[in-house]
Amino acid sequence: MPTLYPREKWDAHLARLNWRQGEHLMICAPTGSGKTTVAKTLLLKRGWVLGFFNKALDETAKDFGPEWERLKDWPRFGIDTRQNRLMLWPATKANVSETIAHHSDVFRRAVDAVHVQGHRTLFFDETHYLTGMCGLGREIEYFHYFGRSNNITCVTNMQRPRWVPKIIMSSVTHAYIGRTFDKDDLRHLSNLGGVDATELAYNVSKLPNRYSFVYVNPQGDGQPSIVNTRW
Repeated sequence: MPTLYPREKWDAHLARLNWRQGEHLMICAPTGSGKTTVAKTLLLKRGWVLGFFNKALDETAKDFGPEWERLKDWPRFGIDTRQNRLMLWPATKANVSETIAHHSDVFRRAVDAVHVQGHRTLFFDETHYLTGMCGLGREIEYFHYFGRSNNITCVTNMQRPRWVPKIIMSSVTHAYIGRTFDKDDLRHLSNLGGVDATELAYNVSKLPNRYSFVYVNPQGDGQPSIVNTRW
């Protein structure tokens, strides 16, 4: 039988987490599992963060904190490098097609600017929406390929790993995975390098509740564990 990962208190886990700029992080779990809460806490460990938000209503995202500045559009002349925590959160338009087109335009201008500027942590909320509907798959793949060379860190939030580019799986250094029994998702998670796929699937299936996550360190030497934001 595969080994059950040890449990670890959330504060102790954050204290030992060695997350360097240029290393990518992934949070993968079904909706309502607490992904945004995990991201909000983890992003406190990084500076110069730009978040890509897209939901019409997202009370959890609104609670990120007063130090976050919301942008409804990408500024014509770019952003001040001193602006530390930014939410790029375009408005919803009159219909779905207009909304997607508007989001795609705003987000594309932002990623092009970050490509030139570098030295940012990018938080992609609902990665499938950005890579699929907004057509930013190539850009997000690019940042995962070359982010380390210009100090760009990607943090990807996703519900279903099979819906996002595989390069995300093969590039992340830190991964937080919520409970799922979907065989396609578990098979896609096997693309995490350096992780025993059978053992990972076993531990994901044993998670006790929606606030629990399996932590694995595919590109580094950190020990896997089960963490819970309420412990």
